[in-house]
Amino acid sequence: MVDASFSPIERVKMDIENTRVGRMTNYDKVILEVVTNGSTEAKEAMIDASNILIDHFREIAFQTEISEKMTQSSDENPDELIPSETQNDLDVVSDSGDMSGKTKIEDAGFSPRTTNALILAGIKTIAGLKRMSDLKLSEIKGLGQKGINEIKEKLI
Repeated sequence: MVDASFSPIERVKMDIENTRVGRMTNYDKVILEVVTNGSTEAKEAMIDASNILIDHFREIAFQTEISEKMTQSSDENPDELIPSETQNDLDVVSDSGDMSGKTKIEDAGFSPRTTNALILAGIKTIAGLKRMSDLKLSEIKGLGQKGINEIKEKLI
């Protein structure tokens, strides 16, 4: 008979507790309990798992690499096209300076006052900015008519 479980990890338990740092009491403390079968150390298993997770997030975070890989794969197989909805999800800033929905407000080239007002209002990307109406833009604290005109000019 062959054992079907080849994982050295037997059990993982996670607890989250409130903790205090100085006068601040709104911090969380994460307690991880990792039990292994002895073939690997718990610390080594956590390091390996963290590295795998970081590699996966790195693929998502650097969308230009993903976009290039997908374009290269479609060049190799011309019959296999990238769906348009996938292309929209992989918008990046092109070399010509055009802005896509994924462009951060900081990188859009607005004046510092306009940039700060948008960031303080919780707008992080051009896509979020495009969803806002003129009325909502005029309600943003620190953003006057000059800033609204600057935004309209950049988005057109």
